[in-house]
Amino acid sequence: MSNRRPASLLRERFAALVAAETALGRDPEPERIAFIRSPAELAGLGGDRVDYLEPVVRRYGSRVSPCWTPGPPGRPG
Repeated sequence: MSNRRPASLLRERFAALVAAETALGRDPEPERIAFIRSPAELAGLGGDRVDYLEPVVRRYGSRVSPCWTPGPPGRPG
């Protein structure tokens, strides 16, 4: 098993997926990921997002521990 935390592993795999999709001439969707802890952090994300994101974050946001601050789209943070 890897010594990396799940968040860092997810960022690495997502970056690889974005690179592969871009290399094939496709626009990756989703184009970025972010780990947030509360609904208050949603405003800082900017850009488009699905309409159900805020209710999901409100319901589950306080159940997880902090692990990452969002970085640029398509790049690990």
